[in-house]
Amino acid sequence: MKLFLAVFALVAVHCEELFNGLYAVKDFLTLNMIPFAVMVNSVQELLDKEKAEMLSNAVMERSTKSFNFGAYHTLDEIATDYSVDASVTALLGQMDIYLMIATNPDGYVFTHTSNRMWRKTRSVNSGSSCIGVDPNRNWDAGFGGVGASNNPCSDSYHGPYANSEIEVKNVVDLVNGHGNFKSFISIHSYSQLLMYPHGYTCTDIPDQPELHTLGTAAVNALTSLYNTKYQVGSICNIIYPASGGSIDWTYDIGIKYSYAFELRDTGLYGFVLPAKQIIPTAEETWLALKTIMEYVRDHPY
Repeated sequence: MKLFLAVFALVAVHCEELFNGLYAVKDFLTLNMIPFAVMVNSVQELLDKEKAEMLSNAVMERSTKSFNFGAYHTLDEIATDYSVDASVTALLGQMDIYLMIATNPDGYVFTHTSNRMWRKTRSVNSGSSCIGVDPNRNWDAGFGGVGASNNPCSDSYHGPYANSEIEVKNVVDLVNGHGNFKSFISIHSYSQLLMYPHGYTCTDIPDQPELHTLGTAAVNALTSLYNTKYQVGSICNIIYPASGGSIDWTYDIGIKYSYAFELRDTGLYGFVLPAKQIIPTAEETWLALKTIMEYVRDHPY
């Protein structure tokens, strides 16, 4: 039986033909005095730079004995690992893994252009000058309840209705359309926590003993690398009550192995974790993820 956890690949294509057309559009808008703004002056320049970095990293990896986790990889290279790494081969032989790199792309761009600490989407709120919705208060799980705000200017604004944000609805549609996901894992920062449902209520879920035991095993694997200490528990009991969260929704629709990570650290740097900690964080988190994936593979339901 094939199991599904939830890989999205971001594919860069050559944009020369596209931008020839865009220049014509810019000329038309200027000629007709129609206001517009250019968010990225040359996408192709950025893509060419990234490609050069990929090639440089590839050469570096082949000339050293240590694997560079910070390097970009093509899909062909990742597929090659299927028959090289025994654990990866065993996992991918029985399950498909969907990886969504960034579920709030507009908000992510805004953190690089205007507000480093932005957390919401960039949607327009009717009747308010405040922008955006907290995407992790917008899911249809205890929507509008504790830990979410009805104020559009709040960072925890839940939105006008459940799944109002396209970023959330796209994932909902994927999960519902697929219909056979067995695990859903959401990764955030910070606090060094591995959490399971629920957030909208502090009452234990029926699968609490199993999810806590598995979460503890995953955290032990994570800690084994750099001795980073994590806590395990339900969202409501280990961090704070919060309604409208993603893993509450996935659990409530039958995806038993639903977890959320809060990565490094515990507050010293918070959301501005030093770049030198990115790779160690990824390395240790992978051990926890692999523990969960192997368990899900061996415990179909």
